[in-house]
Amino acid sequence: MGSMNIVLRGLFAGVVLVGFCGFYTPYWTILILTHRHIDHISFKPLEIKKLCDLCAYVLKNVQQYGVDPRAARLIPDSMTNRNARFFGEIQELALQSTGTLQITIIPQFDGASLILNNQQYRTQNGDSLYIDLLRFYLSAIKMQGKNNACFVEQDSYHLFDAEEPGSHTMILNNVPAGRYDSLCFFVGTDSLTNVSGAMGGDLDPTKGMYWAWNSGYINVKLEGRSKACQTRHNVFEFHIGGYMPPHQTVRRVVLPLKPLEIKGGEVTSVQLIVDLGKFFSQIRLAETNSLMIPSKQATQLVDWFTGTFMLN
Repeated sequence: MGSMNIVLRGLFAGVVLVGFCGFYTPYWTILILTHRHIDHISFKPLEIKKLCDLCAYVLKNVQQYGVDPRAARLIPDSMTNRNARFFGEIQELALQSTGTLQITIIPQFDGASLILNNQQYRTQNGDSLYIDLLRFYLSAIKMQGKNNACFVEQDSYHLFDAEEPGSHTMILNNVPAGRYDSLCFFVGTDSLTNVSGAMGGDLDPTKGMYWAWNSGYINVKLEGRSKACQTRHNVFEFHIGGYMPPHQTVRRVVLPLKPLEIKGGEVTSVQLIVDLGKFFSQIRLAETNSLMIPSKQATQLVDWFTGTFMLN
């Protein structure tokens, strides 16, 4: 009986490896075959196929899409209690193969910490200014690495507000363990979100980032003061938005990682710098100091704004 069990384990290993091809490594097969409940699994051909299909489904959802297997019923009712117990623990193993990524956004001006309202800064063009408000949306956060490693955050919308410390940190859960070499995201919100009307959470209109008159979101809002501005109270205001051609202002940003290793059950941290000095180096406030509507100028300003991001 012992030798037969060894043979069956070998057969099961072959089936599992084939079933996982393209998604999973032999590491998972070793975990499964050495699991303490493996002896209780029925090795009927149909049952083996069910087990392989289920295991592939669980691991695919956890590793590729970041789905917490405990949040859904992934075990068919037709399975025996012992097999359900086995795959319940396999789900836990899958969960242990994911970690958490903490992204801290750090606003700066030419490398110095950004302080609102009272700190004067000087641009490379010679303009002196104060920053009073900085808000922007980041969406569709994605991480990519070698060997097809990939993570895409679901329902990914984050509003950064320099005045709200709680918005400076983004937590990404259930990131598959592995090595990643790039971080991708969009500055702004996509067209579908804009035409869906006002929404909740960070997309709530009460956040001050929604144009009711234009039925769309403001992707970047930047306000301050400078004596170079021949405006009332010397203010400058850049409200950058627009989702319809030819004035779309959502932009994709891809930043290289060093690479970054995500470990199962652990929190990994990175710092995302946004340096406004780079933005203001592109403009002279005496000439460019107000933007409140989608326009060709808005597309140029958002291009300059996306150049302010880098990883520390």
